[in-house]
Amino acid sequence: MEQAMEQPAELDRLKDRFLGEWDLDLTIRMPDGSTMTGRGTASVREVSRGYGIESVLAYTVGGISYVETDLWSYDRWGGMIHMFGVGSDGSVHDHSGRWKDADTLELHWRGVQEGGETEETVTATWESADTVRIRSEVIIRGKPGPTTDSVGRKQKR
Repeated sequence: MEQAMEQPAELDRLKDRFLGEWDLDLTIRMPDGSTMTGRGTASVREVSRGYGIESVLAYTVGGISYVETDLWSYDRWGGMIHMFGVGSDGSVHDHSGRWKDADTLELHWRGVQEGGETEETVTATWESADTVRIRSEVIIRGKPGPTTDSVGRKQKR
């Protein structure tokens, strides 16, 4: 017989904040100052008997459609939130990080992308229970790459 473990507060907060259906507005700023805007959706649900969540993002920006599936959970032994993401552009990232405060989650990834050392910092800040701002800042070969600012609004039931 399986014994259920108590879920960590960090995981409960992640689920409390993310679960549901979201509408997204995105702006991507390139290093040369040009911008692209787009819209999309995110669907977030519990997986693995509540010990994780899955988010599926789908959006179009600058005429390009993109889909990403992410698995999220909390590593109680390492004290970190992990988000493993797979994008429709072939990207694969394993971000990890921590809650900076009750409303801000910061995740980091470092690896090789398009032939060069790349780093990404993703910061999610909740303005309210139904509004989150997410910023992705990328550094490629030591130089600023694209920055993506998203605003997610939870759909009303």
